[in-house]
Amino acid sequence: AVLAQSLSVPTLARLWQMLLKGVAEVETAPDRRAAAEMVLIRLCHVADLPTPGELVRRLGTENGGATVGGPGPSGGGGGARAVMGGAPIVAAAPALPKTFRDVVALVAGQREALLHAQLLHHVHLVRYAPPVIELRPAANTPRDLAPRLARLLQEATDQRWTIALSAAEGELTLAEQGVAADVGRRSVAAEHPLVRAILETFPGARIDSVHDTGTDAYGLPAQVKLGEPDMPDFPPFDADYEDDDLMEPD
Repeated sequence: AVLAQSLSVPTLARLWQMLLKGVAEVETAPDRRAAAEMVLIRLCHVADLPTPGELVRRLGTENGGATVGGPGPSGGGGGARAVMGGAPIVAAAPALPKTFRDVVALVAGQREALLHAQLLHHVHLVRYAPPVIELRPAANTPRDLAPRLARLLQEATDQRWTIALSAAEGELTLAEQGVAADVGRRSVAAEHPLVRAILETFPGARIDSVHDTGTDAYGLPAQVKLGEPDMPDFPPFDADYEDDDLMEPD
């Protein structure tokens, strides 16, 4: 509760992005402890750095007579306007999430665990055209999901959002997409000659998991097409193995 009163949304969003990147670095680092410590050092370093909005305000103040305007002509959050030496500088409003996945990640960053779980497992995206989102929620989804999501997005982006409920089929849920992508990666890995040889040499062996550093927290690549999951790079099928002993059990 104390932290909630002292941390702003931009600060939390910045920390969330740094932590997501740090998780991937720790997973692939040869020394995970050192990698985790470096993530903490970076977090401590940026703790004292101002946000872009604060930089604009400071810049205007240092150049004398900075003024910050209110809402834009439409009455909404049109961003701040600073004046330096007679030349207007407009500080843009917070950028809108580019994808529905970004919206779900933003909800997670706002510590809305229940809403995040509902968006992840029980909501099908029909159309994403910010600031309009069209969704098909599952039957067991709470009725207040749409207004809660709209209110959270408005607070985070300074813009009014419309969350429309639809009966259209829409996409798979993000959780379902993540499972499908994981199945695809496992299938591709199992067909690689080296992996196939290991599975044949050691009866009972199985592929436990396939890690792809290019995926996000939901196991999906940056750009995903349903039915065509992006796969991690494997050695080519005709690759020559440098050590034949790798193929022989001890």
